[in-house]
Formats: sequence, structure tokens, C-alpha cells
Amino acid sequence: MNLDGLIGKSYLHEFLQHAKGKEWICFGASDAGATAPQYLLKEGIKIKYYCDNDSKKQGSTFHDLQVHSPE
Repeated sequence: MNLDGLIGKSYLHEFLQHAKGKEWICFGASDAGATAPQYLLKEGIKIKYYCDNDSKKQGSTFHDLQVHSPE
């Protein structure tokens, strides 16, 4: 997924401006969940940790970050 084409064409540009320098929690510790955080990090937005509904993933790490339950 390439998010570059969305910047400036939607609310994503505004979100990125407000999110810079802040820590965020990313939901989804899977291959699909890896694309957006990589892009956000490039934009100066830090992912604090991941959340996932899959109890097998909780307590593990994903892209060097801890995975927690959504609760």
C-alpha cells in the first residue's frame, strides 16, 4: 500500500500535521498493519506499541515493538 498518493488529497494530510511528534498506538500486528506505521515513522510519527485481538500475538513483539491486547 502506497500512502504517498493520498497526502494532500484527503484528511490524511491534516492528520499528519497534527500527529507529528506524538506517540500513537497501532492496531493490527500483521503484514497489513506494518505498512502504515512504517510510513508514519517516516513522517515523524512514533508508534508506541501495537494492539491486536489475537491472543497469540499479545505479549510478543512486532517490528521491535510490544503487542498488547486492545483492552
